[in-house]
Amino acid sequence: MTSSTMNIDTLSSAYTRLNASSSTVNLKNISGGITTDSQTSTLNCEFKHIGGNVNITAEMGSVNVKIPHNSPVSLRHEESYSTFKNNVKWTDKGDKNKDSKYIIDTNVKFSIVTLEEK
Repeated sequence: MTSSTMNIDTLSSAYTRLNASSSTVNLKNISGGITTDSQTSTLNCEFKHIGGNVNITAEMGSVNVKIPHNSPVSLRHEESYSTFKNNVKWTDKGDKNKDSKYIIDTNVKFSIVTLEEK
């Protein structure tokens, strides 16, 4: 997707891949896993249920990810000239919850990432 705005109210799948350039993408009620690659875009992801790995790559944009409280995930992130805001209250403290099944992996350059609970 290039130079557009996309709003999806419900996304349910075992695996979704999204590529965006100069766009705004609003995804709500996500169930499953997702892989995104975006350049100069705004990406808003709100999960209803995490049922797979979440891989986010972004360059020169912003990413907002909302996950349910106590989601079974571990967090991995790497930033280059970027800001990462982790607003999740992890059960085990640090960057993971007990019995983590899935991974949230963000790799961003010149971007802002915010991770929070809903």
